[in-house]
Amino acid sequence: MTVVFVGSNASVFVSRTQAELVRRGLQVSILDPYVLIESSVDGNNIFNKLSRAIARYRNVRRLISQYPHDSVAMVHFLGFDCVWLIPLLKTRFRRVVGIAYGSDILRRRRVLDPFLGYGLKQLDAVVATNFNVLDELELSFPILADRSLGILRFGLPVLDELRKLDGVTSLQSKARLGFDPTRRLASLGYAASPGQRQLEQINFFVSRLAEFDDLDFVVPIQYGSKQTMDEVSAHCSRVNSQIGAERFLPLTEFHSPDRAALMRLATDVLINHSVTDAFSGTVMEVVYAGNLVLAGSHLPYDRMPGFGTAILPYQGLEDVASALHKNHFFEHLRTAKNSVTENRAALCATSTWDAVLPDWIRVLGVKGST
Repeated sequence: MTVVFVGSNASVFVSRTQAELVRRGLQVSILDPYVLIESSVDGNNIFNKLSRAIARYRNVRRLISQYPHDSVAMVHFLGFDCVWLIPLLKTRFRRVVGIAYGSDILRRRRVLDPFLGYGLKQLDAVVATNFNVLDELELSFPILADRSLGILRFGLPVLDELRKLDGVTSLQSKARLGFDPTRRLASLGYAASPGQRQLEQINFFVSRLAEFDDLDFVVPIQYGSKQTMDEVSAHCSRVNSQIGAERFLPLTEFHSPDRAALMRLATDVLINHSVTDAFSGTVMEVVYAGNLVLAGSHLPYDRMPGFGTAILPYQGLEDVASALHKNHFFEHLRTAKNSVTENRAALCATSTWDAVLPDWIRVLGVKGST
């Protein structure tokens, strides 16, 4: 039986999950509804938007015709396009499952809920990446409550790579990646999204650089909004030029799991200033590596492994600055490292592929091997 992931090829959740499930014996392919680019319909006026939507509809209808009728489709984004996409998928596939990400549900434009709801009610089943997302989904779209299959977590291959690096220190990781091992390294967010508020963080730390003369900042923008990538990269260049040093380092290279594992070891602290979040993979990986996460107190992390030890909540960026001062920081980091054994055990139980594969097989209704 074939499983079809409906989502962007550029998404790490789509591409890496497809590759891992194939490696474990499942037949999984990717159908990207946005792979068709028509230069003749560029532009953002109503006519061009409608033309692009029609082109996408025709393209998806053509693409789904190649799959057997007993195939299962999993939709990896729940947005406005579900109003036409899910009904179209239902004409071909035996079963259509939706997976709700925090970015789709917690940051959605609620004015479009009637359109999203029309598509969602066509689903055979729905899962969410965590309970916060699931609660919001069922509250806003009650019709889904009897179709919920609960939580479906992704396995994180970076955790497996981190296990292979036992004995490698943070200093050694920094040196391998080209960072100065004598300096602390902070990560401002983990993706190129306006909701990550990376520009706000950069501006804050620029105004306080004298307090953090041993601290450099990486700004991960490997994936996400192209506009945000360009804005953040340009701002880092301007700021570095103004201060006469390379203190803000935009991270543009997409990392393989083994290189990402080195990056998590090298990152002394991840500052998660996101507007909303659903406990990202990067956060889990930093905790697993034994390093520190400073997370906005509005983020739903209180039930997550490492909360209170490796994950410290803050009210505002002034609190972040206080936590980063040397007289506080190394005590916080020591607590994170001392709790790494306990935190790793909890994360292994929920976030490795060995742990989550049975749930994927159950949700997709297929047989697989490990």
